Amino acid sequence: MSDEFELVNSGKDEWTDTQFVESDPYQNNEKICEIVLCVDWEKQTTTVETRENTNSTPMREWNHLDECFHLPEMVDASQFVKYYDEKIKPLLKIRGNKFESYWNGSNFVGKFESDEDDDRFFDEAEIDIKDACDKAPEHDMCVYFSIGESFANYSDIISLLKYADIDFMTANLEDENIVDSIMNELTDTCVFLNIDAKDELEGIRESIIENREQ
Repeated sequence: MSDEFELVNSGKDEWTDTQFVESDPYQNNEKICEIVLCVDWEKQTTTVETRENTNSTPMREWNHLDECFHLPEMVDASQFVKYYDEKIKPLLKIRGNKFESYWNGSNFVGKFESDEDDDRFFDEAEIDIKDACDKAPEHDMCVYFSIGESFANYSDIISLLKYADIDFMTANLEDENIVDSIMNELTDTCVFLNIDAKDELEGIRESIIENREQ
């Protein structure tokens, strides 16, 4: 089949570098979830997913019908599709040719047949895929889950915006364009995820005012 191990995520052409970085709702807000390449050996398809760091194993993985490989926490999703096609997909095809599923009396389970002349095939193929995933391209952006945590002192925000002719303490944060301008300056080398920029900026400004009054 020409589409063996097709990466089936939607919107791949529009992925940003930090597409799959998310906070873990069950741990500290700053904790990064694991980013994985999940392979469905039966359907011969793959997806990139962000999933919570838990100790549980999905049933299909337990039964070896699916398999997930870790990607770097800073994987650059905007470069990953090309890297996947060139470096990972060919390895999946090699290993996938050895896959078969069967009924074990309770469930359908998967297994990989070793070459008759090479009983290490299974281990080597898995290692090659893991190695390729580990070497996936990474971005150099700083990722934060709040604006405040990215600055040692809130006064640094005032100083940074001053260079862009923005007076943070008097800026109209009800104006979406002004908020966007502020965030453009603050995100030069950083990415803020899952935030309400207006609310956070208002909170930071109130904190600065309170400290000045003490």
